[in-house]
Amino acid sequence: MPDSLSEVKSYAVEHYFPKDDFNHLENEYSNLFYSCCDCNGRKGTYWPDDVAISQCRFIPNPCDYVMHDHLRSQPDGTVKPHSFAGHWAIELLDLNDPNRIKKRFAFLTLKKNNDNSIAKLSNKLTELKKIEKNVQDAELSSIRIEIAEFENKLAELEEVNKIFGA
Repeated sequence: MPDSLSEVKSYAVEHYFPKDDFNHLENEYSNLFYSCCDCNGRKGTYWPDDVAISQCRFIPNPCDYVMHDHLRSQPDGTVKPHSFAGHWAIELLDLNDPNRIKKRFAFLTLKKNNDNSIAKLSNKLTELKKIEKNVQDAELSSIRIEIAEFENKLAELEEVNKIFGA
């Protein structure tokens, strides 16, 4: 979810390696991640021991792993595991909490609807510009007004996409 659609103070800097156990990495850039406060709190100071690592009970580090190999967002707002580590991350971080699913689904639906509206407006604008080239001077003014209205609406929807992080 883009943080632009979240509540105030819902994102923070997360330490992948917990600073209590790895204090020498507390300010290392490679150890700092932008994370929602829910995930940060659920992870807490968890760090897998050798047994947990051998059982893939760790959260994949996005700098070391291709996250798509472990976790995949679904159109219904759920997150599906694609590895044992992905399954563990979903469980530990409660990524499929019903409220989180609802928020992700709402976001995805709004984003999809906005993208569809942009595509339709763009097509209509293209049609109007073609018509503009072939109309008589008497009709030209009304066509240009309609084009300007479509361009303004398109600009508004593209601004909305910036909120979506697109």
